[in-house]
Amino acid sequence: MDLLKGVNVAAATPRRESGHEIDLGLTLEIVDFLCAAGVAGIGLLGATGEFVHYDFEQRTRLASLIVRRSRVPVVVNVTHSTLDGSVRLAREAMTVGAAGVLIMPPYFSATARMT
Repeated sequence: MDLLKGVNVAAATPRRESGHEIDLGLTLEIVDFLCAAGVAGIGLLGATGEFVHYDFEQRTRLASLIVRRSRVPVVVNVTHSTLDGSVRLAREAMTVGAAGVLIMPPYFSATARMT
């Protein structure tokens, strides 16, 4: 499997109208659409997936559902505000069969300085 060939998309993660709960039905429809359109892979819960709004349980449930539903490799963003949180999310993503994980560098740091 070569994830660097073809078109890989950063999938949006739609929310329900009330609050910050993932609209699972609509998300599954998006995955079906992307697979039917011929994408080579899907990036889940990245910046376009608004991962910061979802708790651990929502993120792991979504990853499990999408990996099972998708006909193409799924790479799951496991960025978290703590290293332990990222490791835990990465383990869950790999357990459910993700093709890989994405992780952003820390988005804040007590020692970072603007220069």
